[in-house]
Amino acid sequence: MGAPATVEEAVALITPEVRDTYARDGVAVLRQALHPEWLLLLQLGLDRVMGD
Repeated sequence: MGAPATVEEAVALITPEVRDTYARDGVAVLRQALHPEWLLLLQLGLDRVMGD
């Protein structure tokens, strides 16, 4: 499964197990929650800000 295409698909990633993990540990991993193009844009922005 790739990144979610809709809000409903994104919300479906937040399962009861994810909520429990977040409640217990204060952090949870949502794998493939962002499309690779968004990750590339974030990386380019970070590189620009950091002067890389």
